[in-house]
Amino acid sequence: MGDTGRGLLHFVGRSHTGNFSRWIRKRIFPGAYAPSLAEAMNILQPRHYSVLDVENLRPHYENARALAGSF
Repeated sequence: MGDTGRGLLHFVGRSHTGNFSRWIRKRIFPGAYAPSLAEAMNILQPRHYSVLDVENLRPHYENARALAGSF
């Protein structure tokens, strides 16, 4: 990517370091590792990448989960 290039990094992250629960590792993301935002920043910042936006989608999932129980 050139000096004026742009990219999008989209990932499932965590609020803390560590592994997923055993159920998630087995059923949803086998073999995956979800970095914390701090871990991602530790990779991006030394390479002079600018982070322009971070969005936490967890509240949206909570709403969907609440609605799913009403059907």
